[in-house]
Amino acid sequence: MLMADHVNTGMVSVIIPAKNEGRRIARTLTAVLAQDFAGPYEVIVVDNGSTDGTGEEARRFPVTVLEEPRQGRAQARNAGIRSASGEILVFLDADCAPQSSWLRELLIPFSEPDVGCVAGEILPTDIETELHRYLSKIGYFSQKTTLSHPFRPFAQTGNAAYRKSVIDMIGLFDEGLLSGQDADLTWRMLLETDKRLEFAETAIVYHPYPKESRGFFKQRMRHAYGSVALFVKYRSYMPVKGKKETYWEYRALLKRALRTALAMVLNKNRDDVREQWFLVLAELSAKTGRVLGSIERRIWYL
Repeated sequence: MLMADHVNTGMVSVIIPAKNEGRRIARTLTAVLAQDFAGPYEVIVVDNGSTDGTGEEARRFPVTVLEEPRQGRAQARNAGIRSASGEILVFLDADCAPQSSWLRELLIPFSEPDVGCVAGEILPTDIETELHRYLSKIGYFSQKTTLSHPFRPFAQTGNAAYRKSVIDMIGLFDEGLLSGQDADLTWRMLLETDKRLEFAETAIVYHPYPKESRGFFKQRMRHAYGSVALFVKYRSYMPVKGKKETYWEYRALLKRALRTALAMVLNKNRDDVREQWFLVLAELSAKTGRVLGSIERRIWYL
């Protein structure tokens, strides 16, 4: 067993929310339990109302399995936090497979006492389709994307660790947010404490991409829909685009979508057109989610 570069973090709790991940949870837990980390760590799986035997599959492993019937990843992660005994809380998605050095690398930055959160890198599991190649090219899911957020950087909780003392200071995940709870948690840390966020690029987990364009569209739309509630919470910090700017932005997107659709029908420069179509799809899904969220909350965030 390798030492974590002499970083003494005390007990570490790995919290994995899971809903209907019966086919993948075994792979995830096998990788988590095979870490080359010498310190003590516990693994907590929170079954969030699965109907496919996820909990039963997880109980085959030497881990703690909790039941959280209230739906939502924030609710599941909070249940894990309440049960955790670690001084460091590590969050991992149930469909992510970490490298054997993941936990050790993720914890190294905590040797600096002012580090409150560490984000590990998220890479694609497989590159099998044109959509996958496009998503890999733009760094979809990569922490590098969210670490460059125009408001504040944040750690995606598919691969992130927090000091328990930070959570004690700022509170749990906001269960009122449909998505963006990970951004909210990091932003509260940055705004309310003197702790900082660090990136551990070599702490790698592998996450599957959406299989098809429809799944990609729905995922992007859901995230954008949830981002409206996040904007409401932080609107005093964030600039708002004017109606004129928004009009020209949507108009340009519509024209680009029509041109790309026509080029696809005419089969022109297929590879270039497909990539342009994925870009249009990403923008359309995000705009659709924001429009729906803005209508529901009666606020302008388009």
